[in-house]
Amino acid sequence: MSGNMRLGVDFGTSHTVALLRDGDAVTPLIFDGTPLLPSAVYATEDGRLRVGRDALHSARIDPVRFEPNPKRRVDDGSILLGDNECDVVTVFAAVLGRVRDECVRVAGHVPATTLTHPATWGSARRMVLEDAATAAGFPDVRIRAEPVAAATYFARQTDVDLPVGSAVVVFDFGGGTFDVSVVRRTTEEFEVLSVDGVDDLGGVDIDHRLMEHLGRQFSDAPEWNRLMQPAAPEDRRGRRTFVDDVRSVKEQLSRHARADLLIPLVNRETHLTREELEQVTGPMLERAMRVTTAVIRASRLESGQVAGVFLVGGASRMPLVATLLHRHTGIAPTVIDQPELVVAHGATLEPAQPTPPQRQTVSSPPTPSGISPEDQRPELPHPDHRLPSGPVPPPHPPLSAPAAVTAPASGTDHQQPDERQPWALKLAKIAVWAQVLALLAGSVVYLPSFWSAVLLLASIAGAITVTRRRRSRLHEAISLGSQYLVIGLTYWLVFVDSWETVAVAVLLLTEVMAISMLHAAAGWFSGVSVRRSVWWLKLTKVLMAGQFALLVFVGVFPMHWTADNYARSFAADAAEVVPFYIAVVIGAGFAFWGLMRQPPMAWGWWTAVLMRCYLVGAALLVFVMTGGHLAVVPLVAAVGPSVAIISLVIAARRFYLRPVEGGLDVEPKPGVPAMV
Repeated sequence: MSGNMRLGVDFGTSHTVALLRDGDAVTPLIFDGTPLLPSAVYATEDGRLRVGRDALHSARIDPVRFEPNPKRRVDDGSILLGDNECDVVTVFAAVLGRVRDECVRVAGHVPATTLTHPATWGSARRMVLEDAATAAGFPDVRIRAEPVAAATYFARQTDVDLPVGSAVVVFDFGGGTFDVSVVRRTTEEFEVLSVDGVDDLGGVDIDHRLMEHLGRQFSDAPEWNRLMQPAAPEDRRGRRTFVDDVRSVKEQLSRHARADLLIPLVNRETHLTREELEQVTGPMLERAMRVTTAVIRASRLESGQVAGVFLVGGASRMPLVATLLHRHTGIAPTVIDQPELVVAHGATLEPAQPTPPQRQTVSSPPTPSGISPEDQRPELPHPDHRLPSGPVPPPHPPLSAPAAVTAPASGTDHQQPDERQPWALKLAKIAVWAQVLALLAGSVVYLPSFWSAVLLLASIAGAITVTRRRRSRLHEAISLGSQYLVIGLTYWLVFVDSWETVAVAVLLLTEVMAISMLHAAAGWFSGVSVRRSVWWLKLTKVLMAGQFALLVFVGVFPMHWTADNYARSFAADAAEVVPFYIAVVIGAGFAFWGLMRQPPMAWGWWTAVLMRCYLVGAALLVFVMTGGHLAVVPLVAAVGPSVAIISLVIAARRFYLRPVEGGLDVEPKPGVPAMV
């Protein structure tokens, strides 16, 4: 075998798949006669870990020492297997170590390896995976998002035309989880526009629903309770056999209208039909369709811009999946005979060098993202082939739906990728630099001090960060550090001699805190878990609502004013004060409306514009509260750039809303596909 060999590993929730590519020849690694290695682990009494079918077999005797889906436990830190507490990295490494051993047996060494991960995983989870690969003995490992690998495979293995700028939906319905992503092709790679998933929706969950369905027929039998709650070794063996048989029946119903089944322990025969399967799984699949629709909507793409829907994962074989997707998206899905192998095979494929874009096949101008077309199209092997000598015939979709679907051509020739930026971002950048210039003028006139100079440099650096959209920890530190400099400057400016100035200081402090929380929720936590981010987003909204209430309360009822004094003053200055209050109410109202109606993964340009309205209104109200004193000009100018920079960073989706990256900790390296 040549030195050009690559290994692609799809570490899945229920199964792990690995393929070797040597030129155009693709070889699946075979584990106990199949390319699907169960990701299950079992701890023996002496602490050794068994994986795959060895673990499944041992679990029938002592299931307490068994973990069928360790990938679901990635956030737990450790897993208790019987009386052995095993580190998650160690458990992952045991599964990957089995892959390494088989790779060495087949190829004689471990080549450069690409390991895939869910697009929703943040940097903390990806680090666990990388550490496990290192511990398992993989010397050269890089990681890649699963939908990116899948889209790369379909772009090179099917007849679907995916020019630069076109987008596709990757519907990954595996054994343990469901994930759906919208990815767009750029000149180098694919980028993830939006992604979401359901952790408790997969083939295993469908199996459990089918067992519950069968329970309606046999729940009156005493043996059924033994099957559902096994205690004795015989009962546990019967339970494992029942689970395996139900899974087999489910797979048969993807090809046949009826399948027979013998219920162990109960010792009664029954059958399931495809109609029953669709009735049982219908609500679950409708849930997946709702998530899919939301993800497509969050990508901000028009329906005509989606060039295809790709099915990945073993559970996607069910005909109802393709039927519902066709009904909800209007696009006939593309699927192959072995959808379990797609991600691993895509991981072995390198992004091709960009080629001149061909005639556009999407209905709107493409944007500079995705990967370019490739010339070579190696074939996905059949799992029974242990060492194929060359490519096999192209796979064909088992569904009645077309194998490849493209949107109608727009009728225009695409010359160059569209480098134009959204008008909202351009406008927001102008606002940032205007505030930086205001800070410069204010600091020169009113605050010639060390603090203002440091804040000025931090704000300028932060503005450059946004306009250049760099990805580095240095720019991240500068951008966040400028916020806390604002806090120090605020307390330095505001001499606490009345309740009013205390309220102003609290107001400015909560301003920074709220935007910081918003930044953290949209940036980091969406990378770790979309569902976890919802709690932080709710907390952010509560903080902002409280801040707005404080704005109104302090502005309308200053602590040291009586109602009569305020009424007289308000009547005298109504012409000047009322417009500012109207600006605050309108700006904040639009901001809250925008935040509440947008899903977490869809926060973008529109929300940034609404945030600008809110910040301008807040700054005007602060100006009014201080009596219009000129000293507040540099204060407002100092607060503005920092908060504006963070809100812009949230708006710059390439900068933060990229759950595969989960933050700013990855700098693209030459020769390595850009992570999205």
